[in-house]
Amino acid sequence: MGEILLPRTDGGVYAQALIVFPVLVVALVLVRHDRDWRIFVLGILTMTLALFGARAMH
Repeated sequence: MGEILLPRTDGGVYAQALIVFPVLVVALVLVRHDRDWRIFVLGILTMTLALFGARAMH
């Protein structure tokens, strides 16, 4: 689970992007009518992008 959330290699980051983003897009489509769930899914997407940015900085 840790390798999925905080990958240590570039390949892990690419795999994370290929898995996480399509799943979150599908989740957004499924919850598009419920504001609370939509904000929750967008928060997860934002956190994932923030982790990508933090990893790119170091």
